[in-house]
Parts: sequence; C-alpha cells; structure tokens
Amino acid sequence: MKKKQVYALLGSVVFFLIWSLYVFYPNPTDLAKSIHRVFNPPISPADFDHLFVKIENDPSFIELAVKDTFPYQYDWVTYNKPWYFPTPQEIIKKGKGDCKTRLLVLASVLEARKIPYSMSASPTHVWINYEGRSFARNELPEMQIMSVNEYGKRVVTVPKVKWKRSARLFKEGFWDYMPNEKKTLFLIGVFPSFLIFFWKDFPPHRFLRGQK
Repeated sequence: MKKKQVYALLGSVVFFLIWSLYVFYPNPTDLAKSIHRVFNPPISPADFDHLFVKIENDPSFIELAVKDTFPYQYDWVTYNKPWYFPTPQEIIKKGKGDCKTRLLVLASVLEARKIPYSMSASPTHVWINYEGRSFARNELPEMQIMSVNEYGKRVVTVPKVKWKRSARLFKEGFWDYMPNEKKTLFLIGVFPSFLIFFWKDFPPHRFLRGQK
C-alpha cells in the first residue's frame, strides 16, 4: 500500500471513529466514566441492601431477587447509549438495566452481608461469582477476559471467544436496539469516510486540480 493510500485510510478511519463517538456519546465523558467504573465499580451497600431485607443470606436467593427487582434492559433503551456503566443513583432512578446493573447491585448486597464473591467479565458480559453458584453458558471461566477476586486483585486472561454467539449478542445489543435516529446519523458518517479514502480518485477533486 502506497504512502498516500495509508494516509487516506488513516484519515477515513479517524473521521469515522470521531463521527461515531459524536453520534453515540455526545458527551464523551460518559464513555470515559463508564470505562473507569469497569475497573472501579461503584459498589454501594448502603444504597441497595435495604431493598432486600426480607431475603435471607443465601446469595442465590439474593441474585434471583436482584433480577426480579431490576428487570433486564439494554443500555440503548435505559440510557440512550450503546454501552454505559451506571452509578448506584442512576440504577435506583431507572429501576432497570443490563448485566452491569445487576452486577453492581448484587455485589453491593453481598458486600453488605459479608458474603464472599468475585467479579468476572467477558467481551460481552459481566457477572458475579460466589460459592455454589450455577453458571450460564456465557459465564464459563474460560470466557473471562478479566476477573477480580474478593480481595480486589485483578487477573487478565485471554478468553475463549465463541465468535458466532458473541456476534449475535453484539448485533442485538448494539444494532437491533439502536434508536432509528441514531442509526441514521451513524450511517450518514459512512459516506464521507469513503469519500476521504477515495478523494484522490473523485472527479471533482481532479477537476479542481486541473486534471481531465
């Protein structure tokens, strides 16, 4: 690939990334804060434990109660963003959320009750581990990209990715639930990205340079 082609490709990619960031995160700090919360989840026992006072100290019962109390809902629907890690206050206000919401609530309640737990993350999911837990197919240890034990120690591993399933989940959560106006804006950015890459071959460009 020639040097000019490399620059054209780089310019096209940079434009598309900036445009996508503008479409998906008009306030870029939302993305920065979410990434920070992945590594520093705002666990808050005081905000959530009182919601489950009638649930005995069995983590499996607590987890079921968390799922009933906070129904699953994609971030596009809850926060109008493709991916967002909420605060405890936002969770309480919305009353719904995806696996990140449930992880934060469950971890908060388990911590309040001194029940040992660890946290795991795969490329498409986050979840809580505790003794005796039954795991879903997308929560197997070999799928972990990162885990945090009860002492806060992080371990990063190379996950065994099931590409077909991951692609289906990504399409569902990212594209299928994306609001139509966001889809339109996102696709609008595709045309100028191609234009930047092929600018040297675009007829008006050749005309402006006096070429036939």
